[in-house]
Amino acid sequence: MISEFPEHLEEEKPELTEPIVKPHRQSNPPSLTETYIRSNRSWLTETYIRSNRLSPSNVIVDEDLELDARKGLSETEASNALDIAKYLITLASPEEEDLMTNLRLQKLLYYAQGFHLALFGKRLFSEKIEAWQYGPVVPDVYRIYKQYGSNPLPQPDDFNIDQYSQETQELLDEVYEVYGQYTAPILKRFTDQEPPYKETDVNEEIALDLMKAYFETQVVK
Repeated sequence: MISEFPEHLEEEKPELTEPIVKPHRQSNPPSLTETYIRSNRSWLTETYIRSNRLSPSNVIVDEDLELDARKGLSETEASNALDIAKYLITLASPEEEDLMTNLRLQKLLYYAQGFHLALFGKRLFSEKIEAWQYGPVVPDVYRIYKQYGSNPLPQPDDFNIDQYSQETQELLDEVYEVYGQYTAPILKRFTDQEPPYKETDVNEEIALDLMKAYFETQVVK
């Protein structure tokens, strides 16, 4: 069983806004919860996310990550980010405490792109990711769902699972299994600490090579 974060870590979800002002970033941002994700067959390495709020006994151990990362590259072109977003939205259960909001979706798209780059050597979708005030954002997808503000996103009416390759489905399922358990504010804390976001100027595009280099350190070869 995967342990959950205590209620005192929850905070009000900020509503995403278009980038206007470049805020000052802390040189030493606060650390996060110490999290271990372990599996001999996992594409994720042990991830260490430290925090002073939880004791070392608060450990997440997932022994069920079975994505085979040795499949080789797919011959298909990069997907459309909106199609990837729709797949992730369908994975969100109505029973989840934190429903799929635009902010939460943006972070999951970032992780999906990063791990696809690390595993298969190419991007999952062609749209750019930018470093906005509230973390990594795919502007094209954000603007499509902007009308919903911080409210839950609706299930897509035109979703067709047959359009997704098995490789893509397995990757997105694993990304959601690992990161979909977290609320939007916690996902923001994660991305705020990671080099692709930290090393990119606010409102600028996050370079694919920067993402690939970082996420390669997060996968098991």
